[in-house]
Amino acid sequence: MKILLDSYNNSFQHIGGGVPMKVQMYHQYFQTPDITTKLFDKWNDKLADYDILHIVKLTVDNCAQIKFAKDLGKKVVISAVIPQIEPLKIKIALLLKKYLKISSLYSLIYQSLKLADSIIVETSIEANFIINNYNISKSKIVVIPNGVNQQILDNFENDMSVSKDIVLCVGRFDSNKNQLNLIRALRGTDYQLHFIGGSSPYDNSYYTKCKDAAKEYGNIHFHGWMSNESKEYFDLYKCARVVCLVSHNEIFGNALIEGGASGANLVATSVLPVQEWGFNEHCVSVDVSNPENIKNAVQKAYSMPIDKSLFSIIKKQFAWEVIVDKHVNVYKSLM
Repeated sequence: MKILLDSYNNSFQHIGGGVPMKVQMYHQYFQTPDITTKLFDKWNDKLADYDILHIVKLTVDNCAQIKFAKDLGKKVVISAVIPQIEPLKIKIALLLKKYLKISSLYSLIYQSLKLADSIIVETSIEANFIINNYNISKSKIVVIPNGVNQQILDNFENDMSVSKDIVLCVGRFDSNKNQLNLIRALRGTDYQLHFIGGSSPYDNSYYTKCKDAAKEYGNIHFHGWMSNESKEYFDLYKCARVVCLVSHNEIFGNALIEGGASGANLVATSVLPVQEWGFNEHCVSVDVSNPENIKNAVQKAYSMPIDKSLFSIIKKQFAWEVIVDKHVNVYKSLM
């Protein structure tokens, strides 16, 4: 089978982000005796030469390409990464398209989802959102989580002896990621809060606001963007007793999985299905709208014992070898 991988036009134009990493991991790991993958080059590649078009994160950038692939008789797989927001707008948009023939962002997304032969989502919550709001059949939706880089597993499996005494938050700074409430929760406390990540390419003001909120407090540390293969990156995870993901909306949360693999306890936004993953004993789920809630969750997670059982859970569910096998099964089911 020959798989052509593509994503939205700007997916590789910014530092950080889960989609570029996902595409790179697909390309790296989806090379088997039965499967070859190619990153789409619109100047040279012909869809007719491939068996399956696999879109990673559906946007309007891909809609015409998906229709063209179907016109050629090709199979289409979509790793949806659909934001779970604005359900009422989605339903209104689909009604406007149905009765008044008015197209919109949401109606174009709907048309692409309908054309897809298989839709891969990262959680059951994302699956239910697509089923309930886009009226997509459950039968063509498959839940496959994102994978954790083998290099991360290798770095942490036999080295958890470092003193774990910091609180860590990893990701792009924007209002959805909600770092400001985390700063308000922990500034001036005894917790050493460390951030990996920088400003959103669309809005630098939130990052500035976060730095301003922390500048009078010595326990808040900003490290900026760094390579997820660097020693400093791994060292910060190794030192983390608690890793926080406090987004208002979140589809999966790679940083949380990496945190668990490093042996840290976790504080997670309540919109993530941590019980579904078996993280209950190592994770505190929290309503992130209130800084006091976040502070209490960090206190609870920090006081919990550290052990390696969460690493084993993550390796069993999220190692890329496991994720690849599940994708291969999807591909084979279509051929």
